[in-house]
Amino acid sequence: TSDRMLVYHYGSKAGVLEAALNEIAQRNMQALEAALPPEPLPAEQLMSVLGMVAQSGQFDPVYAVFFELSALALRGDESAKAIGHSVAKHFLNWTALRLTEPERAPELLAAVEGWGMLNGLGLDVPFPSG
Repeated sequence: TSDRMLVYHYGSKAGVLEAALNEIAQRNMQALEAALPPEPLPAEQLMSVLGMVAQSGQFDPVYAVFFELSALALRGDESAKAIGHSVAKHFLNWTALRLTEPERAPELLAAVEGWGMLNGLGLDVPFPSG
């Protein structure tokens, strides 16, 4: 495919990246959905499921891209900030819908992402319990 075709369909290089990340996030959400009951769970139980999936290595490629976006955003890249914001907001909303106490969603997201970062840096820390 040509660069021109990608820009035509996605508007920009950032649009291509955002579409790809949203597709990857959607696939990961489907894997998580398959491991969850249909009703919301207490934070500790949801963290247990998130931990099982995260520790399998399935999320490692997503962590790599998400943390790269975060670094670019911290350096002032507005496109990276917008894309990272969109992906994080999607996961935050997804988490809130699956909790019996949805106000804890930011806490769980921070714990999962923090674990992913430390794990990626080679620190062998236990997955948070919620």
